[in-house]
Amino acid sequence: MLASQGRVPLAAALAVGTAGALAGDSAGYWIGRRWGPRLLASRLGRRVGPARLHRVESLLLAGGGRALVVGRCTAGARVVLPGLAGMLGLRYRTFALWTGGTAILWAAAHVLAGYAAGAGWRHVQLLTGRAGIALGLAAAAGLAVAWLRRRSARAEREAADCLDRG
Repeated sequence: MLASQGRVPLAAALAVGTAGALAGDSAGYWIGRRWGPRLLASRLGRRVGPARLHRVESLLLAGGGRALVVGRCTAGARVVLPGLAGMLGLRYRTFALWTGGTAILWAAAHVLAGYAAGAGWRHVQLLTGRAGIALGLAAAAGLAVAWLRRRSARAEREAADCLDRG
């Protein structure tokens, strides 16, 4: 919004937005790497709850870097995934590659949305929040369909193997 008003150069806003997203994710990764298990045992970890943490952990282990892309689009996962990635020992190079690309796109989308909106920034904030939720739900549905297909194919193979033996 400030860039649209000429107060800040657009390139500077894009650079700062991207740097902030990358710095936040990297800090979360290294905090998770260093203090993750201790944080999970703390009051904060208990407040988040083991069920939520287990779901996010399963998403990260199953999807690897792709889960970071989905996590960037959902507020809750965006906060938790970098720390869990560090705690679970995801290589930083892999983490940085996936989160870096999505952080650039995420920051550019939000900065450019603010630039285009100018004075109507509150409306854009509502739209990007809804779009993020919709994108997260679409990604979750896609993952569920892929999982169900894989599960169905495995069941068919097992049934065929059983019939072949019998």
